[in-house]
Amino acid sequence: MSLNVRPVYKRLKEYEQIKELIISERFPMWFLLWKARSNFADFLALYDDDRFVGVTYLVTSRDLTFVMYLAIDGEIRSKGYGKKALETIQSQHPGNRIILNIEAIEESADNYEQRVKRKFFYTKNGFINTALQYLEGEDKLFWIHSVCSNPVPVLLRGYSRVFLEDLNKMRLIIKGEPCSDG
Repeated sequence: MSLNVRPVYKRLKEYEQIKELIISERFPMWFLLWKARSNFADFLALYDDDRFVGVTYLVTSRDLTFVMYLAIDGEIRSKGYGKKALETIQSQHPGNRIILNIEAIEESADNYEQRVKRKFFYTKNGFINTALQYLEGEDKLFWIHSVCSNPVPVLLRGYSRVFLEDLNKMRLIIKGEPCSDG
Protein backbone atom coordinates (compact mmCIF):
# COMPACT_ATOMS: atom_id res chain seq x y z
CA MET A 1 0.00 0.00 0.00
CA SER A 2 1.36 3.42 -0.93
CA LEU A 3 -0.43 6.69 -0.39
CA ASN A 4 -1.13 9.40 -2.93
CA VAL A 5 -1.27 13.03 -1.90
CA ARG A 6 -3.32 15.94 -3.18
CA PRO A 7 -3.20 19.55 -2.02
CA VAL A 8 -6.09 20.60 0.22
CA TYR A 9 -8.29 23.39 -1.12
CA LYS A 10 -11.85 24.46 -0.45
CA ARG A 11 -13.39 22.69 -3.46
CA LEU A 12 -11.78 19.36 -2.65
CA LYS A 13 -14.49 16.74 -2.27
CA GLU A 14 -13.23 15.77 1.20
CA TYR A 15 -12.84 19.37 2.43
CA GLU A 16 -15.58 19.12 5.09
CA GLN A 17 -14.20 15.81 6.33
CA ILE A 18 -10.72 17.37 6.58
CA LYS A 19 -12.15 20.28 8.57
CA GLU A 20 -13.69 17.78 10.99
CA LEU A 21 -10.37 15.97 11.43
CA ILE A 22 -8.53 19.13 12.47
CA ILE A 23 -11.34 21.25 13.92
CA SER A 24 -10.09 21.13 17.49
CA GLU A 25 -6.54 22.05 16.60
CA ARG A 26 -4.68 25.33 17.06
CA PHE A 27 -5.15 27.10 13.73
CA PRO A 28 -8.29 27.88 11.71
CA MET A 29 -8.71 26.37 8.24
CA TRP A 30 -8.47 29.73 6.47
CA PHE A 31 -5.04 30.27 8.02
CA LEU A 32 -3.77 26.80 7.07
CA LEU A 33 -5.01 27.22 3.49
CA TRP A 34 -3.43 30.66 3.24
CA LYS A 35 -0.04 29.50 4.58
CA ALA A 36 -0.12 26.43 2.34
CA ARG A 37 0.20 28.76 -0.65
CA SER A 38 3.75 29.51 0.49
CA ASN A 39 6.77 27.50 -0.55
CA PHE A 40 7.40 26.18 2.98
CA ALA A 41 4.03 24.64 3.95
CA ASP A 42 2.19 21.63 2.53
CA PHE A 43 -1.46 20.93 3.37
CA LEU A 44 -2.07 17.48 1.92
CA ALA A 45 -4.97 15.06 1.71
CA LEU A 46 -3.86 11.41 1.82
CA TYR A 47 -5.42 8.72 -0.36
CA ASP A 48 -5.16 4.97 -0.80
CA ASP A 49 -5.90 4.90 -4.52
CA ASP A 50 -8.99 7.15 -4.59
CA ARG A 51 -10.11 6.49 -1.01
CA PHE A 52 -9.52 9.41 1.36
CA VAL A 53 -7.65 8.21 4.45
CA GLY A 54 -6.31 11.32 6.19
CA VAL A 55 -4.59 14.66 6.13
CA THR A 56 -1.23 16.14 7.02
CA TYR A 57 0.13 19.65 7.34
CA LEU A 58 3.89 20.09 7.01
CA VAL A 59 6.16 23.09 7.50
CA THR A 60 9.65 22.82 6.02
CA SER A 61 12.70 24.99 6.58
CA ARG A 62 15.84 23.85 4.79
CA ASP A 63 16.54 20.30 6.06
CA LEU A 64 13.86 20.22 8.76
CA THR A 65 10.23 19.19 8.20
CA PHE A 66 7.78 19.71 11.03
CA VAL A 67 4.62 17.58 11.03
CA MET A 68 2.11 20.07 12.40
CA TYR A 69 -0.87 17.78 11.78
CA LEU A 70 -1.26 14.14 10.94
CA ALA A 71 -4.80 12.81 11.20
CA ILE A 72 -6.17 9.54 9.89
CA ASP A 73 -9.91 9.00 9.44
CA GLY A 74 -11.16 7.44 12.69
CA GLU A 75 -13.02 4.65 10.88
CA ILE A 76 -9.83 3.25 9.38
CA ARG A 77 -7.25 3.80 12.13
CA SER A 78 -5.03 0.86 13.13
CA LYS A 79 -4.88 -0.38 9.54
CA GLY A 80 -1.37 0.90 8.77
CA TYR A 81 -2.33 4.26 7.26
CA GLY A 82 -0.52 6.33 9.89
CA LYS A 83 2.71 4.43 9.27
CA LYS A 84 2.25 4.84 5.51
CA ALA A 85 1.59 8.56 5.98
CA LEU A 86 4.90 8.94 7.85
CA GLU A 87 6.70 6.97 5.13
CA THR A 88 5.12 9.24 2.50
CA ILE A 89 6.27 12.34 4.38
CA GLN A 90 9.80 10.98 4.60
CA SER A 91 9.88 10.04 0.91
CA GLN A 92 8.69 13.52 -0.10
CA HIS A 93 11.37 15.15 2.04
CA PRO A 94 14.41 12.88 1.60
CA GLY A 95 17.34 13.81 3.80
CA ASN A 96 15.24 16.05 6.03
CA ARG A 97 14.95 15.62 9.76
CA ILE A 98 11.28 15.01 10.50
CA ILE A 99 10.00 16.38 13.80
CA LEU A 100 6.65 16.64 15.53
CA ASN A 101 5.18 17.52 18.88
CA ILE A 102 3.10 15.33 21.13
CA GLU A 103 1.32 16.44 24.24
CA ALA A 104 3.10 15.59 27.47
CA ILE A 105 1.70 12.48 29.10
CA GLU A 106 -0.01 13.67 32.24
CA GLU A 107 -2.31 11.30 34.07
CA SER A 108 -4.62 14.17 34.97
CA ALA A 109 -5.21 15.09 31.29
CA ASP A 110 -8.70 14.51 29.89
CA ASN A 111 -7.18 12.72 26.89
CA TYR A 112 -4.54 10.77 28.82
CA GLU A 113 -5.17 7.48 26.97
CA GLN A 114 -5.02 9.23 23.58
CA ARG A 115 -1.67 10.80 24.52
CA VAL A 116 -0.26 7.41 25.54
CA LYS A 117 -1.43 5.86 22.24
CA ARG A 118 0.11 8.70 20.22
CA LYS A 119 3.45 8.36 21.98
CA PHE A 120 3.41 4.59 21.41
CA PHE A 121 2.54 5.07 17.72
CA TYR A 122 5.32 7.57 17.06
CA THR A 123 7.89 5.60 19.07
CA LYS A 124 6.97 2.44 17.16
CA ASN A 125 7.55 4.36 13.93
CA GLY A 126 11.06 5.51 14.77
CA PHE A 127 10.50 8.82 16.54
CA ILE A 128 12.38 9.45 19.75
CA ASN A 129 12.11 12.06 22.45
CA THR A 130 14.62 14.84 21.78
CA ALA A 131 14.72 15.98 25.43
CA LEU A 132 13.17 19.27 24.34
CA GLN A 133 9.83 20.40 25.65
CA TYR A 134 7.94 23.58 25.10
CA LEU A 135 5.23 25.23 27.07
CA GLU A 136 2.47 26.81 25.04
CA GLY A 137 0.54 29.42 26.94
CA GLU A 138 0.44 28.85 30.66
CA ASP A 139 -0.19 25.12 30.89
CA LYS A 140 0.00 23.20 27.61
CA LEU A 141 3.24 21.18 27.66
CA PHE A 142 4.51 19.38 24.55
CA TRP A 143 7.47 17.06 23.95
CA ILE A 144 9.34 17.48 20.68
CA HIS A 145 9.99 14.14 18.95
CA SER A 146 12.19 13.46 15.96
CA VAL A 147 13.49 10.87 13.61
CA CYS A 148 16.79 12.11 14.90
CA SER A 149 20.09 12.28 13.10
CA ASN A 150 21.60 15.30 14.84
CA PRO A 151 22.09 16.30 18.47
CA VAL A 152 19.70 18.65 20.23
CA PRO A 153 21.54 21.96 19.60
CA VAL A 154 21.25 21.51 15.83
CA LEU A 155 17.63 20.42 16.18
CA LEU A 156 16.92 23.43 18.40
CA ARG A 157 18.29 25.85 15.77
CA GLY A 158 16.15 24.19 13.11
CA TYR A 159 13.07 24.18 15.31
CA SER A 160 13.53 27.88 16.04
CA ARG A 161 13.69 28.59 12.26
CA VAL A 162 10.36 26.87 11.74
CA PHE A 163 8.71 28.69 14.64
CA LEU A 164 10.54 32.01 14.62
CA GLU A 165 7.33 34.00 15.05
CA ASP A 166 6.06 31.78 17.85
CA LEU A 167 9.23 31.61 19.96
CA ASN A 168 8.27 34.67 21.95
CA LYS A 169 5.03 32.87 22.92
CA MET A 170 6.58 29.58 24.04
CA ARG A 171 9.21 28.53 26.49
CA LEU A 172 11.60 25.77 25.46
CA ILE A 173 12.78 23.44 28.20
CA ILE A 174 15.63 20.96 27.81
CA LYS A 175 15.23 17.80 29.88
CA GLY A 176 17.00 14.49 29.86
CA GLU A 177 19.61 13.50 27.32
CA PRO A 178 19.69 14.69 23.71
CA CYS A 179 19.07 12.14 21.01
CA SER A 180 21.84 11.00 18.72
CA ASP A 181 22.43 8.27 16.20
CA GLY A 182 24.75 6.40 18.55
